[in-house]
Amino acid sequence: MPLNRVLKLLILSLLAGVTVGCGSSNSVDSNFPNQSFQNFDAPVQLRFTAVPDRNSGASFGAFRVSILDSNGIVVTTANNPVTIALVDANGATLSGTTTVNAVNGVATFSGLSVDRAGTYSFTATSPGLLPANSNDFNIAPGAVASATFLTQPPPLPAPGTLPTAATSVTKGQPFPTPLQVELRDANGNLVATNSTVQIVIAVDPTGTATLGGTTSTTVVNGVATFPDLTVETGGGVLVLAAVSGANAVTTTNPFFVNADLFAYAVSNIANPAASILFRADALVDPITPAPVGAILGTKNVTGIIALRDGRLLGTAADDPMAPTYFTITDPETNAAADSFTPITGINGGTTVTGLTYDGQANRVYIYVADGTSPGLYTLNQTSGAATFVGASGLTGNLVGLGLDPFQNPRVIYTTRTDDNSLITLNPATGEGTVVPTSVGNVSPDLKALVVNPFNTALQGLIRPANPLLNTLNVIDKGTGIASSAVSLPTIAAGTFRVEE
Repeated sequence: MPLNRVLKLLILSLLAGVTVGCGSSNSVDSNFPNQSFQNFDAPVQLRFTAVPDRNSGASFGAFRVSILDSNGIVVTTANNPVTIALVDANGATLSGTTTVNAVNGVATFSGLSVDRAGTYSFTATSPGLLPANSNDFNIAPGAVASATFLTQPPPLPAPGTLPTAATSVTKGQPFPTPLQVELRDANGNLVATNSTVQIVIAVDPTGTATLGGTTSTTVVNGVATFPDLTVETGGGVLVLAAVSGANAVTTTNPFFVNADLFAYAVSNIANPAASILFRADALVDPITPAPVGAILGTKNVTGIIALRDGRLLGTAADDPMAPTYFTITDPETNAAADSFTPITGINGGTTVTGLTYDGQANRVYIYVADGTSPGLYTLNQTSGAATFVGASGLTGNLVGLGLDPFQNPRVIYTTRTDDNSLITLNPATGEGTVVPTSVGNVSPDLKALVVNPFNTALQGLIRPANPLLNTLNVIDKGTGIASSAVSLPTIAAGTFRVEE
């Protein structure tokens, strides 16, 4: 048989066999090309491990998103990029690395955090794969980071006006609007835990104020309310602080507490050996001095202040070689004045040019203009011993001294007669700084300075050669210019004190 015919029959036989095989239900599918080509190990979907609850801003630690095949088995060869996001952010921010590549079929996320408190879930996506959602998790507020007064005391009365119910707080009565303090964490979430807020006195120029009623309470929905807080003693302008923990501190605006406020002063014009203590209403102009009594032996009063316990303390130059101080036990009647005690420890100085008082810290300051260590000193109220704080670093004569407790950080005002300027001294170091816009504006006759606890104004006693021209003035803290002069023809030195 010809070769070509043999090949033709062989081919036809093979084709017939294939046809029969394809139609048979008993054939083995795995050996023939008509079987399914689906790969059961291919990546198909994503799955989260559990996501824990966390505080605002706190890291979740490490959690994972696995890449699975159709049978729910991790595809260990997969290295797809996986991205996670908040399902409903509602203004929250997810911080950290949100896209990572899988390693051995698992994408590990670490260091992620959510800033806003609430309930959330994550969604994970990867190109070509079915997404997955995590379990719900809660973000709680973090630690207290800030405090804010939601309500404030009444505003200060206008200068030169008497306080009213709308511009003051009455001693022993609750604030017209209860003070409220809001606590938030570092991300601005209200701290709804049982955090405690305490109200304390932050600024009290007289050192005599005390609080009553509820001064410490816990927050409710992030807010602490003080419905019956009162100021029991003291007066003038106060500032309160709210404190929660170590970092959350906030203060109120300055406010006025109704009290009788008087200026005390000493006259030594007519007869220095029988100087007279005067008391004057310092709330509104005009001030009308009224004599209280004699201070025996005073020759040259260089300052007078009211102490926390109600006594008056003054400095005087009885002896050019030994400046002294004196105290008055009862300034209402001047019934007793202690003997004049020498001031010691001033390193050869003989001239005390100013006296001031920090009522809150119960600390007396004097300025010594001469000696081997001129500068700022603190004065022991009992012994008269002076402790050197530091030199001003300025040349020239400094006169008058008035601590301002309403500035932060605090400063002590004084004046320099060489260029008629206003100076600020650092109470901690004694270092002096010239207020540049004040040069040439301060009266050369200014003898004493004080910060009025009624209106926070810097006031100066100007005593020229003519005793009939003595005035009590408001000194502008920026320019040193004196205004609002009140005639005080008999006064040589002055102070302010809240009268109980």
